[in-house]
Amino acid sequence: MIHTLEDFISKYQNIVNTGWITTHRSGPTGIGKTLEDLLGIPENNLHEPDFGEYELKSCRINSNSMLTMFTQTPQPARANTYLRQKYGYSSSAYDND
Repeated sequence: MIHTLEDFISKYQNIVNTGWITTHRSGPTGIGKTLEDLLGIPENNLHEPDFGEYELKSCRINSNSMLTMFTQTPQPARANTYLRQKYGYSSSAYDND
């Protein structure tokens, strides 16, 4: 079971070292599902991190899809704007200035 960032890094490195892995599910969620399976993280829709204080996010190389960081509007009002301005960053991969 993964509890710390060090646990994740160790397991992730083992996954990387295995080489090509076929996804466990087709479609856009296949990458995340496969990575969670390989890391031993049960699939869920809970409003809490996947392990420790970390939420796992994944995507395909050269994907045009953006990662969803916020799916609900937190309280108080304008909390998303505050979080985005404090922790967000611009990326040359997307027009998100």
